[in-house]
Amino acid sequence: MFTELGWSTGRLAKPKPWQRSVSEATRADFLEETVRYTRQRLPYVKGIIWFHARDRPGDNAFEEGYGLMRRDLTTKPALRRLRQVAAQN
Repeated sequence: MFTELGWSTGRLAKPKPWQRSVSEATRADFLEETVRYTRQRLPYVKGIIWFHARDRPGDNAFEEGYGLMRRDLTTKPALRRLRQVAAQN
């Protein structure tokens, strides 16, 4: 099982190299690619746990931006893509 998988969409003004965020569209692509790769090449992996279901409040945009939903519970593209990929069993 993969745990705490994710890419942040929260942007910092001066990010450190490990704090670089991705666009919402890129994150949806990364998520789909990860699920497809795992199904095809790592069939023994039986689950993937996303880091956060919802963006968190706080004072660090990078750490807040991991959710599949925004704070107001609207969905981000990655959640919609995950639903599509999951339906393709």
